Amino acid sequence: MSIAVSLSHITIEFAQNLLLSDASAQVNFGDRIGIIGPNGAGKSTLLKAIAGQVIPTMGTINSAVLTVAMLEQQRLDTCLSGAEAFEVAFTQVLSESPDILLLDEPTNHLDPSRRKRLMRLLEGYYGTVLIASHDEQLLETTVDKLWVVDHKQLITFPGRFSEYWLWQEKRVEALQAQKEKLKNTKKSHHQQRMKAQEKSAKKAAQGKKAIQKRKWPTIQSKTKLARGQECSDKIAAELKNKAAALNDALSEIHLPELPIPRFSFEHEPNKHRSEILISDGTLKINEALLLEDINFYLRSGEHVGIFADNATGKTSFFKAIMGQPDVVRSGQWQVPPFDMIGWLDQHYALVDNASCPLEAIENRRPDWTPTECRRHLCDFLFSTTEQVMQPIKTLSGGEKARISLACIAAAAPPLLLLDEVTNNIDWWARQQIISVMKAYPGSLLLISHDAEFLKALSLDQVMTIKDKQLKTIELTLPLL
Repeated sequence: MSIAVSLSHITIEFAQNLLLSDASAQVNFGDRIGIIGPNGAGKSTLLKAIAGQVIPTMGTINSAVLTVAMLEQQRLDTCLSGAEAFEVAFTQVLSESPDILLLDEPTNHLDPSRRKRLMRLLEGYYGTVLIASHDEQLLETTVDKLWVVDHKQLITFPGRFSEYWLWQEKRVEALQAQKEKLKNTKKSHHQQRMKAQEKSAKKAAQGKKAIQKRKWPTIQSKTKLARGQECSDKIAAELKNKAAALNDALSEIHLPELPIPRFSFEHEPNKHRSEILISDGTLKINEALLLEDINFYLRSGEHVGIFADNATGKTSFFKAIMGQPDVVRSGQWQVPPFDMIGWLDQHYALVDNASCPLEAIENRRPDWTPTECRRHLCDFLFSTTEQVMQPIKTLSGGEKARISLACIAAAAPPLLLLDEVTNNIDWWARQQIISVMKAYPGSLLLISHDAEFLKALSLDQVMTIKDKQLKTIELTLPLL
């Protein structure tokens, strides 16, 4: 298979930040490569370097291709919706018939129908494709190789997304097992060494009198003792080196650190006040009918997801539950009071008025001491002074999601509504959201285009909206 692009010992810096150091890889003609890594790790910059838009600080990128086309988020027409703008730009890029197609987060803002259409287009695309994405389903179905950009390194993996994480977990398990075995070996060696020293001390005490009586030194005995000590020291040094090597190997594996959420309810939980019961409901905006024949029951403590295309009325349904005036509802609607409902969307407006994570928690819980606020932030992985004082506006999407969840947990509402909270965040942050939401003790209703995210939450029920009606779909069925 001939090489299309080769990266040789490249170092990439952006805005004085080192993103990649001494990275090497190659792209063969016909390759379908997924690029993954945390937000800010350098995935987009790496794509730009391959496209010739960014020059590496060190190393070389050699290309044997005639045309490279890159679809960036910045190229999207802001006059259109995110999904419409992407389709226009993607069609234009395909019309150029490039040898290599570079896509940066192509499924952001796409609803299930458009995501499915994109995957079909990519399946039929003849050329070489590199996709930077956090979309599990896209990566699982579209690419067969991975480049992992993380901690200034570029790791190549010859397999699918799910295989990569399974491989990582097995590596950690194997290294941890070796570490435990080494720990036991060191303990055993230490005990043997102590016994040998005790035995030697006894022999030395017993032989001291004999030496004095004979009046000449026992050179052989001392030499033997020195050799034994030297051998013991050598074994200890070898074990120490092995332990250091295992720790180095473990430090190179970066799995997501998960929060340990503790929820404090602002209101005393009430079984019936966190329920939603709608009978023969309808929903309108400006006389336009969005939903009809709504019969929906969310029990206290249930977690339910809504998976549907854009413009079907999902967000309007949330607005109706919250009693917002621009949505007209009819029928019987039994919903919790407004102050018992929490809403979190993809823009994380909950923390907009705070200057830093610490202030966000202080605003949410003015009755807490600074120590209590810091302890709560630590549960959500904001542990250092630098992290708790970092300006909100400089946080990544994943960090904003995490501080928003910390605020929710600090004064947890009995009913929580989540609207597309996984848009624009990386896989690492997504795992953190899953960890917190699975532990959420209140009632939960969420909207998402991300089928894998919904599956990972182990929801009690998943619903969709078709033909202006809210319908249940089976969790066991493919959601796309």
